[in-house]
Amino acid sequence: SIVGAEEDVYTGSRGGTTRRTRLMLQPLGRMRGLEEETIPGSSSPPLITSLAFDDQGTLWVAGYDGVLRGYDYEQTDANDQPLMLRQTRADHTVNVNSPILSVSIRDEIGCGVMTTLSR
Repeated sequence: SIVGAEEDVYTGSRGGTTRRTRLMLQPLGRMRGLEEETIPGSSSPPLITSLAFDDQGTLWVAGYDGVLRGYDYEQTDANDQPLMLRQTRADHTVNVNSPILSVSIRDEIGCGVMTTLSR
């Protein structure tokens, strides 16, 4: 589920500066594509380890199953709800064959970076 309330998020830098950001989150619903998808050999959906937005309108969802999924978060239906909540498949899928621990997108240089688990 994508849920939340008003939250303070603190971030820090290597230079010692900190920043507080106040997020106003609201429930949107459940992402059907993630709930209906199961890991081969399992009956449970993938464990989501990281989320990142890019400036092209894609929400990137990283999974411990080694799959990076991309959903268009800007398209909405007639009720102004995100279409990604009803999608049964991701718009983009990249299988890196290793558990993804985190993902980061840097639009200013056109690059994304994933941290994976080596076995």
